[in-house]
Parts: sequence; structure tokens; C-alpha cells
Amino acid sequence: MDDLSGLSCQASEYSSLSGISKVGSLKIPQSCPFLTSREEFEFLTHLVLRNSTGDHASVLLQDHLAGAVRFAHNQIIQHVDTHKIRFLVTIGCGRKHASASTTDLTAGAVRGTLQRAEYLARMAPEDPECLPAPAPQHYGLWPTFRPEILEAGVSGRLHLAREAIEQCQTEKFQAA
Repeated sequence: MDDLSGLSCQASEYSSLSGISKVGSLKIPQSCPFLTSREEFEFLTHLVLRNSTGDHASVLLQDHLAGAVRFAHNQIIQHVDTHKIRFLVTIGCGRKHASASTTDLTAGAVRGTLQRAEYLARMAPEDPECLPAPAPQHYGLWPTFRPEILEAGVSGRLHLAREAIEQCQTEKFQAA
């Protein structure tokens, strides 16, 4: 496939997504193969909480998807899509606590991360400033991504960058 700058490039498997659903005022893709689903997160959380031997346990999932198109001197110079994922388990044993994390979301890797966090918590020195674990909390959904950019995909972002470059060329400016 040729991108809009005329250079040959590989088409992303995520360049077009179909099916966007709405949760509250936040649109979420129905089939977004690269983001962790709520069901997957609940499964992993229950796996940790069910198997933990500590006094308290908490989990944190960071699943970040980003894309950028950079251009200078009226041409596209870089296109980057990144996907970062981290699953963090924190275990408390009395006044001792520790955390371990993984980027592998398989059940075996999550169990191994739990075991590491429990081992580290037992070996850690007591924390004189340790506070009791907070009560269960519920957080709302925040619109942290723009669905229209996700829907545009790689080719759409390149097209928008090319339009900006062409507008600058028409006005005799340098796009950067």
C-alpha cells in the first residue's frame, strides 16, 4: 500500500475498525483487538483476589494505545503507533507491602506476578507509615481517547497530515 506521502508502507491490521458502541457519553470500540476488555480485566482481578494469601491485595491495569504522525518541511517524516500494557499487583501483609508487575496477561504470568508480590511483601521491612487499605472504590469512565481518531486508523491520520501539508504549501508556508 502507498501512503499519502507516496512512500511504500505496510498497511496496519488496525487501519479500519467497525462497530463503535457507546457507554454513557464515552464511545468504546466493540471489537478492539488490542485493548484489554472489561471481562478480561475482571477475570484477571478475580484470579489475583481469589488466590492471594496476603491481608489485602490491589491490582492496577494500564493499557495505553497511542498513535502519532509527525511532519516537517512539507512531508511526513514519521508515523508511530504504540501499545503499552502493565498489570501491577500490590500485596499487603500486616505493615509490610510490595508490588510486582508484568506485561504478560496470561493466567500463568498473573499468578507468577502475584507470587512475586506476596514473597516480596513477606520479605519487606515493616513500614512505620503504613495506613490500612482503603475501602473498595468505584471510578467513572473518562473520555481519554478520541473515537474519531481511532476510527480513522493509520491511513486516515496520514490523510489528515497530508491535508495540513497541502494547505501550508498553498499558502507558501512550511508545515512542521
